[in-house]
Amino acid sequence: MIGFRCYLSLLALLSVLLADSVAEPLRSIEAIRALDVETANQGLPVDLESQVSWSDPLRKACFLYDGERGIYVRGKRPYDQSIELKPGDIVRVQGVTTAGGFSAAIYDAVYTRVGHRPLPEAKSYAGDRRMSTDLDCEWMELSARVVSMRIVRRDHPAERYIMVEMLRNNYLLNVQIPYTEASEQRLKHIMFEWVYVNVVAGTVFNSGRQAADRIFFASSADDFRRTITEEVRSRSGNKLKVSQFMQENINHLWIVNSEGTVTHVGNNELFLRGDSYGLKVVTLDLDRFNPGDRVYIEGLVVPGEISPEFRARESRILSKQAALEPRRIDADDLTNPGLNYDLVEIDAELVGVVRAYDSSTTDASAASDDVLLCQTGGLLFEVRLPSGIEFDPDWVVGSQLRLRGICHLVRDQDVHWQMNLTGLWLQPRGPSDITITQEAPWWTVGRVLWLMLVVLVLTAAFLIWILLLRRTVERQTQVIADQVEQKTLMNERQRMARELHDNLDQGLTGAAVHLQASRKYLDVHGKQRMEAIENIREQASAEMAERLEQHQAELEEDVKKTLSGLASVQAMLSHCGEESRRSILELRGGLLERMDLPSAIEESLRVMTEESPVRIQVSITGDARRLKQKVEHHLLMLAKEASNNALRHASPQSVQIGLDYTEGQIRLSVVDDGCGFERSKLSKAGHFGIRGMEERVNRLDGKIEIQSTVGEGTRIEVTLNALEQWEVN
Repeated sequence: MIGFRCYLSLLALLSVLLADSVAEPLRSIEAIRALDVETANQGLPVDLESQVSWSDPLRKACFLYDGERGIYVRGKRPYDQSIELKPGDIVRVQGVTTAGGFSAAIYDAVYTRVGHRPLPEAKSYAGDRRMSTDLDCEWMELSARVVSMRIVRRDHPAERYIMVEMLRNNYLLNVQIPYTEASEQRLKHIMFEWVYVNVVAGTVFNSGRQAADRIFFASSADDFRRTITEEVRSRSGNKLKVSQFMQENINHLWIVNSEGTVTHVGNNELFLRGDSYGLKVVTLDLDRFNPGDRVYIEGLVVPGEISPEFRARESRILSKQAALEPRRIDADDLTNPGLNYDLVEIDAELVGVVRAYDSSTTDASAASDDVLLCQTGGLLFEVRLPSGIEFDPDWVVGSQLRLRGICHLVRDQDVHWQMNLTGLWLQPRGPSDITITQEAPWWTVGRVLWLMLVVLVLTAAFLIWILLLRRTVERQTQVIADQVEQKTLMNERQRMARELHDNLDQGLTGAAVHLQASRKYLDVHGKQRMEAIENIREQASAEMAERLEQHQAELEEDVKKTLSGLASVQAMLSHCGEESRRSILELRGGLLERMDLPSAIEESLRVMTEESPVRIQVSITGDARRLKQKVEHHLLMLAKEASNNALRHASPQSVQIGLDYTEGQIRLSVVDDGCGFERSKLSKAGHFGIRGMEERVNRLDGKIEIQSTVGEGTRIEVTLNALEQWEVN
C-alpha cells in the first residue's frame, strides 16, 4: 500500500514538471513589446487575438492593433496565398517572437480569421513627436497637404506602390500605399488639398536598432478625406512670377499658378525658366513635355535650400517654341540665386574624373553616375553624368570643355544665418551638352609624372649600375691584389726553398754522410784495435792479460754505445732531412693553395701509391669545407706522416685515410692493416715521429688517439673541436 502511494506521488510530481516545461504562449501585444532583444530572439510561442490595421498581401504581413499598442506580424513561409487580410479583420495569430529590426515582432504567423469590425478611432498625430520611438506601429490620424506622388516599381508586380509626399508644418512626410490604378487617379484628384488619412507609423532604422526616419503606411487612397476644399478653391486664382515665389506677403500655403519655358525634362521633375529665374517642378505625365514648350503650372510652392521648388497638381502646354539658349555664366555669377535650376553654359578645364560603378551588377564595365571634376576661374565644380550618358574616352584631363546643363547652386552649410553660395554642380541633359573646345596638351600632369617616374627609375638604375660596377671593380682590384700578393708570396717561398735546399738540406745531407763515414770508421778501426789488444793480451803475463781483458771489455762497450748514439743521431738527421725536403716541396708546390684538403692529401700520397703496391684510399664523410691554411697544412702533414710511417714500418696491404666533417668538429683517421706495434718498445727514432704528430695536434688544440695491436694493424685518429673558429667564411 505504501509503495502504491509513493508511485502516485511520483506521477503527480512528474505531471507538474511536464506542465512547467511547456512554455505558456504570450497572449498580448503589450507582453511581446515589453520583451528585451535576447528574450524576444528565443522564439517564444505567441497565441493572441487582435485587429488588422494594415496588411501586405505579398508577404502575408500586417500590423495588428489592440486599441493601445501595435505590432508587426509576418506570415509563415511558404506564404499561404489563400489568406486575404483586410484592415478591420479580427484574427487569431499563432507564431513565435523575434527581436525584429527595431522593435519586437511576430514571425512565422498562422492566421485564423475570427470576424470583422471597424477600426477604432485613431490617435491624432502631433508633429513635434514625429521621431518619438513610442510611435512605432501606432494607429493614428494624419492631417497634412498632399503635394506630390511617385510610383515606385519593383521586379514583382505586387511590389509596386505609391509614395505620397504630404506637407505639414513645412515638413514633408512620406506615406506609402499599395498601387492600384484607382488610387493613382484618386491622388491626382486631391493633389494639393488638405486631407485626413488614417495610417500606421513605421520606423526606418539602422543595423544598430536606432530610428533614423519615419514612414507611414496607408491601405488605400480612399482613406484620404478632404478637409478645407472650399478654402483651397478660393485661393486657386493667385498668379505669380517665378521670382515672386516665397517673397514677403506671399502665403506659401496658397495654390498659385505661373508660366515658364521648359529647359529640361528629367526623370521625375520638370525644369523651367520663368522671368530670369529657374524652377524645378514636380508633376505627372512628363512624357508630354519637350524643351522649348511654354507651359502653365498650378500647384504649391515648396521651400528649397537655395530657391523655391514647385509641386504642380495641374500642368499644360500653352505653346510650342524653339528650345531656349543657355545662360552664359562664369565664376563671378554665383551670387545670383536665379541661376539655380536654370539652363546655363560655362567653359572650364577638366581636372579629374571619378568613375562610379553599379554595385548591382558584376560587370566592371557597367559605369553609372560618373563625375567630371572641372575648374574655371579658381572655382572647382562637379559635372554629374546621368546614367544615360556614357563616359567619352576623349574626355582627357587637361581638356578645355564647353559645358551645358541644369545648374544646381551649393551653399555653405556652416553658415546658417545668411545665404552664402560657395559653388555649383552641373547636370548635363545629354552627351551634346559636353563639347571639347581644346584638346588636352600632350604634356599633361599625368605624363609629366610618368616621365619623372621614368627618369627617376633610370637614374636609380644608373646609380645601382654604378654601385655594382664599383663593387665589381673593387672585387677585380682585390683579386689582382691577391694574385700579386700570391705571386710575391710564391716567389718568396721559392727563394726560401732554394735557400733551405742549398744550405740546410745540403748541410743535413753532408752531416749524415760524414756521420755514416764516422760510424763506419769507428766500427772498422774499433775491431782492429780490439784484435791488436787481443794479440797483446795473449803474449802478456796473466796479471797483465787480466787487466787488458778488463780494458778490452770496457772499450768494446764504449764502442757499442758510441755506435748506437751515432745511429740515433743519423736517424734524427735522416728524419730532419725528410722533413726539410717536405717543407721545401710545400714551399715550392703549394698544394693547399691550388686545391682543397682532400684533394691535396690524394695528390701528396700519389707518389707513395705509384712506388708501393700498398692500396691507399681517401674517403670523405659530410660536406667538405675549406679551413684556415694553418689547420689544413697540419692535417696534411699528419696524414702524410702517418701514411709514411705505415708504409715504412708496418708492411700493410692497405691504408685507409678518412676525413669526417661533422657539426662542430673534423676528424682525420689513418688506419692500416700492417704488423702493429707496442708503444713501450718503440725505438727513439720511431718515437720521434709520433711525438712530432702529437706536437702538431697540440698546436691546434686537438686530440690524437693511437690504437695499435701487434699483428692486426694501427689506427691513428685526430679530432679537432670548435670547427667554426677554423672555417674560412
